Amino acid sequence: MTAQSAKDRRSGRDRTPAAGRISRSALKASIARRTRGRLRIRLKATALAVVFGGLPVFLVGAIAYWVADRSIVQKIAEEKITESAQLSDRLSRFLEDRIANLKTVVRVAELTGGTAFSGAPRERARTAARQKLEKELSNFTQDYPVYSNISLYDLQGNPIARSAGSAREPNQKNFPYFQQVIEKGIPVISEPIATKVGDSQRWAIYLGAPIKNDGDRVSAAIVAKIPVEFVGNAILRTSGLSEHTTYRLIDSSGRIFQTLNPQNQQANSAIGSKIAEKTALFAPVNAQRRNQAWIDGSSWGEQLYAYSPVLNVSGLSWSVVTATDSAIAFAPQRNLLQAIGVGTVLTALVTAVLGAFIANRVTLPVLQATSAVEKIGQGNLDIRVPVRGNDELAVLGDNINRMASQIQNLLKTLRQNADRLSLQNRVLAELARNEGILLGDVKIAATAFTKATAETLGVELASIWLYNSDRTKLVCLDLYELTSQQHSDGMKLKIVDFPNYFQSLERDAFIVADDVNTHPALEEFSDSYLTPVGIQSRLDVPIQITAQTVGIVCCEQVGSPRQWLPEEQTFVGSIANLVSLALENQTTQEEVGHLLDIVSSVEKGDLTARANVSDRATGLVADTFNRLLEQLSQILAQVSGTAQRVTQTSQQLDESSRTVALNAQQQAEGVTKVLNLTKWVQNSARHSAKQIALANQSLGEVRTTVEQGQLAIDTLTQGIRTLQAGAERVVRRTKDLDEFVTLTDGFVQEQSQLAELIQSLAMGATLLAARATAQQDPRQMMVLAKEFDTIANQIKDLAQQTDKNLSSLEKRTDRIKKAVSSIERDLQGIDGLVDGLTLGVEKSAKAFESIQSGTENAIQIGATVARSNQQIVQTARSTATAMDKIARLADRTAQLTQTALIQSERMQQSSEQLLGRIQFLRLPAEATERVDLSEEGENALDTTSKTAT
Repeated sequence: MTAQSAKDRRSGRDRTPAAGRISRSALKASIARRTRGRLRIRLKATALAVVFGGLPVFLVGAIAYWVADRSIVQKIAEEKITESAQLSDRLSRFLEDRIANLKTVVRVAELTGGTAFSGAPRERARTAARQKLEKELSNFTQDYPVYSNISLYDLQGNPIARSAGSAREPNQKNFPYFQQVIEKGIPVISEPIATKVGDSQRWAIYLGAPIKNDGDRVSAAIVAKIPVEFVGNAILRTSGLSEHTTYRLIDSSGRIFQTLNPQNQQANSAIGSKIAEKTALFAPVNAQRRNQAWIDGSSWGEQLYAYSPVLNVSGLSWSVVTATDSAIAFAPQRNLLQAIGVGTVLTALVTAVLGAFIANRVTLPVLQATSAVEKIGQGNLDIRVPVRGNDELAVLGDNINRMASQIQNLLKTLRQNADRLSLQNRVLAELARNEGILLGDVKIAATAFTKATAETLGVELASIWLYNSDRTKLVCLDLYELTSQQHSDGMKLKIVDFPNYFQSLERDAFIVADDVNTHPALEEFSDSYLTPVGIQSRLDVPIQITAQTVGIVCCEQVGSPRQWLPEEQTFVGSIANLVSLALENQTTQEEVGHLLDIVSSVEKGDLTARANVSDRATGLVADTFNRLLEQLSQILAQVSGTAQRVTQTSQQLDESSRTVALNAQQQAEGVTKVLNLTKWVQNSARHSAKQIALANQSLGEVRTTVEQGQLAIDTLTQGIRTLQAGAERVVRRTKDLDEFVTLTDGFVQEQSQLAELIQSLAMGATLLAARATAQQDPRQMMVLAKEFDTIANQIKDLAQQTDKNLSSLEKRTDRIKKAVSSIERDLQGIDGLVDGLTLGVEKSAKAFESIQSGTENAIQIGATVARSNQQIVQTARSTATAMDKIARLADRTAQLTQTALIQSERMQQSSEQLLGRIQFLRLPAEATERVDLSEEGENALDTTSKTAT
């Protein structure tokens, strides 16, 4: 004798039709099968009634009685179970309604300032809020007499405010239900609690619900008290109760907290006792938590008990138990004996007709409900099930009707939300393409944003405010009035005038004020702005860039208050994101313009210009560009200094080479003069020899002396020839010096070309830098970086080529130094030859003097020879003077060569420093091929010069 009607109803509600996955043919087949099933059910029910009605005709006596007895007992048990299940369902719905009422009270408490008691407001505001809340609570208890007391408690369980006319309740902190409300933050229904009222004990049920602050933390609790007799009046007395039946409400511990039996006052006084004292089978039945019926003995005799658990009440294991005297409950058994005695035929006929009627009556609501559910599943949500009575079928029909209504309302709400979200998405898509965002013009974008926000949300005022540079005030960028369709700007909100409002902006993500009069952040605006304008609701959403609030988007409702929906807050947040994007684009455009100005200055040759560095991506480019300019400036400065030093050194080398060439020319002229004098001496000697030959006959005694003089003259001639050979070597060395001067001029020209090439590379690097600042594509930035690398390699290769040229010049300088040293040695040899020649001439003069003194016959010839010898001596002296001048010129040439060597070493050091400075630059290979200063080119030039020589 068990039943599970409540469980079946709950499981039936959980089943969701999947009509969207069933084809039309399958649906028709299913409907046909169900129609045939209904016919079979109706026929079976009718046939069963007829059979049970006709059995007494054929089965008289014990068999008929036994069958009827079982049927009646089962029916009575099911009726009792159904009765208890109805009471259980009523109690469950009663408690659900009370929870809903309590949530309403919580909302009322929040709107009337219930959360103000969790902080430390002014005493006047606290008193006003408490009085207002007590008034609302009193009105609520008057509207719902089921509550004897509704109070507001703090976290310590102390009462703050209570409804009028109610007794003061004790501290609630130690009650388990109150602790659950505070800890879990959910509504909780307490077990029945006994309290002392005078000398009597009264039982009551407490309902608690949390009040949460803006941080979603429990700040207080609303507690409602319902006396158990009110529960009994609301549940038991409003139902059609059977006579001779005792109805009991059992709590989770198995204690009776409400009972009703008008015919048994002793049963009514059993509140607070254990149900197990009445029937020992309650414990195992309660453990199963399903509808059951059983027979058990008690002090009042054998009783028929029916049990139904109270479902859908979180945390409570309540139940409903009914008890009926078995003799009264099974009285139909005795009536059955009388009916059998009346006559089998009449009984069979009446039973058959009654069974058919009952079958039709019972199956008709089921068929109606099934048909309605099928139509609802097909999409016809306007269909409703006729509801008659208050039995399970009526409850089923009522639930089906409510389900259809809820589905209709839900679909309507979903369509409205979808339309609203679609409109907002279209508006956001259009605003995202606004030219103000693309051009970085915040003013143009703000004008479009405020108008679109006001028209989309239907608010009277929509505005955008931005902080000034020192963040001391908010300046209105644009304000749009929906009614007048006008824009305005320039209004200011200073921090010193509205400190609490600005603190709320920095502390809270959004300022959502459904009622501006109760929002603490907007109190400062109430008298000066909100009340005069008639603003009732306001929504402020911050505009953030890099986690810093730079402004707000404000929406204000004039006239009647409105509740800001989450999707509306999201829409305004998207508008704020678009404003931040426009601000970012504007800042980026300004920084890019600044970079272009700097690049333009660099293109004009101003390497002192520097770009402003920020924490954005353009700041990184600006910092890199500044460091590149610094490196390039230092390199170009060093290149310029090195080029100037190279040019100066080359000019000095040119002057030294010219001086060496001039000295060599003067040496050549001196040597030529010496050769001419030698030739003249030779001619004079020949003339003297002729004169001596003519006088040979008369100067026989001086023959030996003449032979000695002739030997001295031969020696002098040989010395002159040697001097001539040395002069020729000096001339060749001088030609080598001329070649060195020519190579030096070529090196100076090459260095000038190298300086021009480096300047061209620097200009190329500047142009690449300009392209880099205007380029935003990362791949193009990589290409430009490679070009920078190529230019750096070119400058590096040019520096290495310069170093090679300096090394070659140094080798040439060593060769010239060796040539000058050779010239110096040749000149020293010539000096020795001149000294020997002078000595020979002196010896010849002495010989001729002895000949003059020894011969008198050749006075005229001797005088002539003496004059010739005197001229030769003068010529020799002139030759010695010329040789001395040549020696001095050689010394000066050696000094100039040493100076050139020192300058070459300095040029090499400067080249090495420049090479080390530009190691990080790379130039393209084709740039280094424009100038060929390699040693092979020099060798080719040297070979050509030698061949020409």
